[in-house]
Amino acid sequence: MAESVLERLQSTNPDAEIWWDSSPLIFDWWVKKNVDAAAAGRKKELEAQLKRLFVWDDMGKSVFRGCTTNPPLSLTAIKTDPAMWEKWVDETIKANPGIQLKDLWW
Repeated sequence: MAESVLERLQSTNPDAEIWWDSSPLIFDWWVKKNVDAAAAGRKKELEAQLKRLFVWDDMGKSVFRGCTTNPPLSLTAIKTDPAMWEKWVDETIKANPGIQLKDLWW
């Protein structure tokens, strides 16, 4: 399959760090959104290219070398799947009985 523009950029300087400028928590949603919007003949190749950016089970193979986030980006991550986050919060609270909220979330 063809390399993505970011893979070609990385090949010009293997020591360069290309970062994902968003929360990694929304990466899979972002891939799906972009693949769904692509032309039918482009979907398979685009999905493969995008999934090589973050290789979750072997991060050393990822094109991205890091990521960054901030409160607005974190809020976007939560808004992409509020039901999942509500469940995660409930499970985290149950797994830490007696802990103060400040300590739990800090």
